[in-house]
This record gives sequence, C-alpha cells and structure tokens, in this order.
Amino acid sequence: MPEITVLIYTARDDYPYVGKAEGWHCFEPFLRTLADQTFRNFELVLVDALWETRPDWFRDHPQPFPVKHVPSKPNYWQERGRVGLCAQINRGFVWADGKFIWMGAENNLYPPHHLALVAELCRSGKVPVAWYGSADRGCYNSAHEGKGILGPCPDVSFDMHGFTRENLH
Repeated sequence: MPEITVLIYTARDDYPYVGKAEGWHCFEPFLRTLADQTFRNFELVLVDALWETRPDWFRDHPQPFPVKHVPSKPNYWQERGRVGLCAQINRGFVWADGKFIWMGAENNLYPPHHLALVAELCRSGKVPVAWYGSADRGCYNSAHEGKGILGPCPDVSFDMHGFTRENLH
C-alpha cells in the first residue's frame, strides 16, 4: 500500500502551459515533476475526462511509479455537458490505495521535495494545503481585506523542466 495517492483530475487534450507545447503531451509537465520526487512511496490516480481518446497512453509511456489511469465516466454531470469535477474526485477516492491523498490538477507542478513534505505533515496529524498561482494582474493584499485592492505579486522564482513564471499562468 502506498503512503500517498496523488489524485489528479483532467479534462484537457491540449497543453496547459505556454512556451513548451510542441512535442509534449498535456500529462508530461506534472508527470515529469512527479518522477523527480525524492519521496517514492506514492501512486498516481489520474481520473481522465478524455480517457476514451487515450486509454493506452500509460501503457505506451510507462512511469517510474504506479499509475491508475481511470475513466471519469459514467458521470452524471458530464453526460449533461457540465464539468463533473466532484464526481471525478469521488471516483479517484474509490481507486486510491494510499494512506493519505494529495489532490491536484493537470496544470500542477511539484518541486522535488513536495511529497516528502506532504508525508511529513500528514504523519504529524496536520492537513497539508499548498497553492500558488502566478497572476498577471497583481495579487489580493490581505491588509486591504474587503476593499478588493490588488497589490504586486510576490516574485517567486522557479524553474521546473523549463517552466518558469514567464510561461505559467
């Protein structure tokens, strides 16, 4: 049994980032960052809204960690033209064998120490939550709560397989 299940839900058939689209499949950015993890006791459950168009993708592109590529259908909401994300997440929980579950999306990138930190926090009884987005128009300044004032975003430098804040939005 893996300690962590990384649960990813996806609906894209295109590339979620600018600048590196040629020659890469939409799964590759997050898969490359998962392959770089220092913590290795994890599995990936990928609940794919477009599974029907790529059911053999992982057979043709094996990963250095266990992968469960799961169709999102049947999905009540997707059958009615809606996103159906909650149903995808619930389906991922059913397929997960990890003691802990880390949820993410197809456009997430993970620094190499990410799952090690998640495991450490989970073992200590805490619930890890991480979110960082690169915003074009500034960030909400909590000092101006309720006033809707945007201030400058923090300058966070990173480079994960050539993805930087210049090509991530």
